[in-house]
Amino acid sequence: MPDPAAGAPGSASTTMPLPPPAGAPPAAGAPPAGAPPPPPTAPTFVIPKDYAEKPYMKGIDTPEKLFAMLDGAQTLIGQRPAGIPKADAPAEEWNKFYDAMGRPKTAAEYEFEIDPAIKQDEKVVGEMKEILHRHGLTPIQAKGLQKDFDAFATKIAKERNLQIQQQNTDFDKLGTKLFGADRDKVMALGKGLLDEFTPAELKPLVASLSNENLMILSGVLKGIHGKYIKTDGAPPPPGGGPPGGVTPDALRAEARALMGTPAYKDGMNPDHDRVCKQVDELYRRAAGVQK
Repeated sequence: MPDPAAGAPGSASTTMPLPPPAGAPPAAGAPPAGAPPPPPTAPTFVIPKDYAEKPYMKGIDTPEKLFAMLDGAQTLIGQRPAGIPKADAPAEEWNKFYDAMGRPKTAAEYEFEIDPAIKQDEKVVGEMKEILHRHGLTPIQAKGLQKDFDAFATKIAKERNLQIQQQNTDFDKLGTKLFGADRDKVMALGKGLLDEFTPAELKPLVASLSNENLMILSGVLKGIHGKYIKTDGAPPPPGGGPPGGVTPDALRAEARALMGTPAYKDGMNPDHDRVCKQVDELYRRAAGVQK
């Protein structure tokens, strides 16, 4: 007789699971008959190995702790670091911060490294230290700023000296082109007249005139002097002339260098009158040598 579980003859073979016999115990691990299904198993929290050993992951063993840490980090991003005063904080608060960052108690405690080739002005150095202290610099910051500034100032001074040398050369060439062998006499005469008759408040403007303008003035003054004053030129240099070995070019270069100083350009400078007299004397001496 055919087995009912095997299906009809000629049909595809199937296997029908048979129910357990009545009264048989449930299979191992199966829930009791009629019990509700168990809840789904929660996924295991695993930190990727590339991050598991990071210091900030210590103690992070649940998703809740991970998200709490992320939330705290996002909150801190963009916030002002603790301890730094706000821009409008009172001076007392800023001073406490500067002191905590390492500012010395007094400005005199700053130590500078000034190149021996640089002429020091103790008053300027002291004032600079006070400024640095007022703005809260540490000793390392102050020394670094001083050294960088000195290097910058030295570079500017060298460039300025080169400019003055070039101006002197151009000035001499233009004077020779216009006045020939009488260049020094004409320039000394014009300089003397300008110094004598230019109002004190306008003398700084004379120092800022271009070479071409100075030559024009010198030429005009020479013509006026020769036509109306009827003299033989500039008065003789004081003291019977310059010492031996001094050349007109050297005297004139010295005068031009003085004319490039703040004392000459600034009519309010306490040394202005003294430097102007030096320049005038140098040009007169140059004219005396030329004779």
